[in-house]
Parts: sequence; C-alpha cells; structure tokens
Amino acid sequence: GIGHDISAHISLHEKLQILAERDGLTGLFNRRHFMETAATQVAQAQRYEQPLSLMMLDLDHFKSVNDTHGHEVGDQALVHTAEILRAGLRCSDVVGRFGGEEFILMLPDTPLEQARVVVERVMQTLRSYPLSGVDGGVRITATVALTEVKDTDDNLSDTLKRVDVALYQGKAAGRDQLVLS
Repeated sequence: GIGHDISAHISLHEKLQILAERDGLTGLFNRRHFMETAATQVAQAQRYEQPLSLMMLDLDHFKSVNDTHGHEVGDQALVHTAEILRAGLRCSDVVGRFGGEEFILMLPDTPLEQARVVVERVMQTLRSYPLSGVDGGVRITATVALTEVKDTDDNLSDTLKRVDVALYQGKAAGRDQLVLS
C-alpha cells in the first residue's frame, strides 16, 4: 500500500544522504561534508570565543604499504585507522577522510593542549595495533599536525593552510610525529 511505498522512499532518501556525506570505504564524513560542517564550527567558535582545535593526520609510507602488500591491505589500513580515530573520540568531535591517506579531525570546545592529549593517544593506539593478518603485521604510523582556530583566521581555509604546512614539516622531519602550529 501507499504507507509501504513512503517508508521505502524514506530509507532510500536516507541512504542517498549517507552516500552524499560519507566516504564509502571508511564510513567517515567525506571531504565535502567535513568542510561544510567544519566551516560552521569555525564561525561559531570565533563568534562565541570558544576554543576549537583541528587535526590533520597522514598515514606514513602509505604508498609503500600499497606497493608491498597490495591495495586490499592499503584499504584495510585506512579502515583500521578510521576505527581507531572513531574509538578515541567524543561524540562532539567530527572526523573525516580528507583524501587518499589523509584524515581530518575537528575537536570543538577543545584548546590545543587538551587536543594534544587526545591526538597523542590516537597516535599511540595506531603504533600499538599493527594491521593483523598480514605477514608479521603491518605497523602503521602517522604524521599529524594540530592547530587551534585563531581569531586572526578569516575562515576555515586559513586554519587548514596552517595545519597543512605543519603536516609537511612533520613529514620532512622524519614522520611519525605530531607538529603543533
């Protein structure tokens, strides 16, 4: 009957909504949806003078994981990382897959020092849990950049630029480290 048709239609609409917002592999927010959410959060944090921290995480030597073990293991590494990120977060935190092996995380109401504790715990968890099921396990580490939204940031892209530069510095300095900016 008509009632059934409506419920089928709603669930399809919800599914399409999820597809539009989420990364298909990890289930995290995709870049576009993260950016929309984050832009709103940055504006709010600045308006109400609340601390807001932003983290970018890049898996180390990801290309060599793919080349050595194959893309399936590479995909497993991404899912594994997404699960660790999700497990380490509070419900107010927003996490997304930003691109290839890049993840991004927004920590509302969180000053830099407090965010640092959260991020260091995530990095430690990554180090402690190699990807199992592959000869001897694949150890996954990440280079991470962390910044706090500043009053002088005109918008989200200013904050992102700063975190991007810090990420590049961390990679240049040998990876598997946290750079604050």
